[in-house]
Amino acid sequence: MEYIRHQGPEAAIKNLIFPSKAISSAIEHKLQFRLSPSDSEQETTRRILWKLGFSVARYEKDLQILRNRIMEFKAAALRIPANPSEEDCAVVRSIGVNLFVSVESLLEELVSFNVWMLSSDHFSKTQFAYAKDEALSAVRQHLGPEVRSGDQCFRWSVSGTNTLGALLVYLDSFRKWLSDRKSQDKSQFRRAEEDYPHYAEDPLWQFAFRHRELWADAAPDR
Repeated sequence: MEYIRHQGPEAAIKNLIFPSKAISSAIEHKLQFRLSPSDSEQETTRRILWKLGFSVARYEKDLQILRNRIMEFKAAALRIPANPSEEDCAVVRSIGVNLFVSVESLLEELVSFNVWMLSSDHFSKTQFAYAKDEALSAVRQHLGPEVRSGDQCFRWSVSGTNTLGALLVYLDSFRKWLSDRKSQDKSQFRRAEEDYPHYAEDPLWQFAFRHRELWADAAPDR
């Protein structure tokens, strides 16, 4: 506590948690989240601080990049003259290509996270610990490895290399999947009685996970 008081919580995490694999794993388990090897030390530190209750202004890296590229594209579009030259158009196209990459990343996260959230057994399996590779696989499992749109067939990539066209088709497929949940028979997803926790029938507690997929425990109009 003396170290935290003098050095601050961020330094305490970097110097007291990260150097020890055992402590890092224990903190990861206690806070119910997974350390991502793709995150920088700074990003992971701020994530832990947020999980511990500190008010940390933080954007995910991809969202910050998207925000910057939107602003850059808007500025370039406002600068373009009424009769643009090929050089003017090339500048806008170049920025637009980068923006489309960020839009693809956002759509992929939108589809995969929501499918994972609504289709997973968070009580017995995930404990709400999000992992992107599992989310990408969940899309393939629940929406199908491929979806047809007109006379074209789009395949879902579990490696995260989905194109804009495929993402838009799968976003529409997800919308239809959600709509179909209203008429879906929930009984096939009912959790076995022996898997209920001891407090499930306690009148002072409310056990919310009576099905193996979260959507089945949600109100149809929500």
